[in-house]
Amino acid sequence: MARFHARLPSGEVVDGARAFTEAYARVPGLGFMAALGRFGPSHAFLNWGYGLFLKVRPRLQWLARRANL
Repeated sequence: MARFHARLPSGEVVDGARAFTEAYARVPGLGFMAALGRFGPSHAFLNWGYGLFLKVRPRLQWLARRANL
């Protein structure tokens, strides 16, 4: 399953939890989420959780289609 990627203003491409953290940093009102994502131990936990989500996402999408969501 593909990961979420983002290109930073510097041209660097980041993925996974770091990409979400960088996106949240640029949305007004979500800076606190970026701060949480940049906190040392939370970054590893977020990447782990994102990896789990990627594994169950196809099943969640199937369930949503079946429920007509």
